[in-house]
Order: sequence, then C-alpha cells, then structure tokens
Amino acid sequence: MTSFESIATKLAPMGIYNLEEGSNIYTEISAYCSALDCHRKNIDEALRECFISSAESYGLDNREKIIGGIRTDYPLEDRRKMLVLRKSMGENDFTLAGLKKLLDSIGVYDYRIEEIYELNEIAINIFGSYTPEDEAWITNQINLMVPAHLACDVYLGGVRWSVLDIQDYTFRRIDSNNYTWTQFNSIS
Repeated sequence: MTSFESIATKLAPMGIYNLEEGSNIYTEISAYCSALDCHRKNIDEALRECFISSAESYGLDNREKIIGGIRTDYPLEDRRKMLVLRKSMGENDFTLAGLKKLLDSIGVYDYRIEEIYELNEIAINIFGSYTPEDEAWITNQINLMVPAHLACDVYLGGVRWSVLDIQDYTFRRIDSNNYTWTQFNSIS
C-alpha cells in the first residue's frame, strides 16, 4: 500500500475532505506522499545495510574499509561470509584454527600452514595469483593477527625461488620429476 492509499483510506470515513483526483486536497496529499514514499525507500535501504546478512552495497563497503579494503572482486555472499568470520574472531583465536579462520575471512582459501615449534615460527604458503596490493594487504592482515612471540613468514603464489635455492633444488632435479604446475607450486 502506498502512502497516498493509506492516508486516503484513513481520511475517507471522515467525509470532510474532497479526495477526488484534481482537488486541492488530493494534490496536496499526493505531494506529501511522494516525499514520504521516497523517505520510506531510503529508510528501508538504511535498515537493510545495517546488517551483514542483508547488506548489498555501502553496508558491506564500510565494514570492509575498517579491516582493509573493499573486496568487490568477490561475490556478495562470499563478502558476507568473510565479514561474519572476521567479526567472530576473538581473544581465543590465536591458535592454528584461529589462523585458518583468519585466512578464510580475508578470502584466502588455498594455503598450507607449517608450524616450526623449535623456532617459534609459522610459515604460510598461499597459492594462487594476487596483485601486489593484495599481497601486501594479505601479509599485513596476517601479521596483525599472529601472536607477537611467533615469527611469521608468508609466501604468496607458492614457494619462492629463494626457498628452493636454500633446499638445494636445482633445475635439473626439479625437471626430472616431471611435475605439473600444481605439483611444482606445492613443493616444500
């Protein structure tokens, strides 16, 4: 029901207003109702954007700005899931499970985490292709979450050549294994 219909049904029983089209009262009420309908539309949008589960635009954008950057490269449902995960993180999430939850909350799904207990170190290999800005953002988000007593090394795009050099992987040795690109990216 529009605002005009609502007002007209309330005023009609009184019988003192001429609600026929073209009358001054009709025109005046129509003008008010036009503004009220526009205002209602704005209120409905604001209410929708207040909640992650129903937000579609600025409600998601503003929340994403707080934790880094707007993630328009992900579908709407994935953005919502990532925000819900991120907001659910608490003081007890400084564990391996919490780190996995963090990675999921920033849109990183293909990774491997290695804990090096004796060195108080964590190595995170993140597979896939990211822009330099995304790589910097992902690394920053991980460093913000990792406990201060742990050293954290983040490797994006698979294992880097410098890591392979340290482990004495030569081209001949790698090439002789006939790895696919997926297998090659998962070498540790």
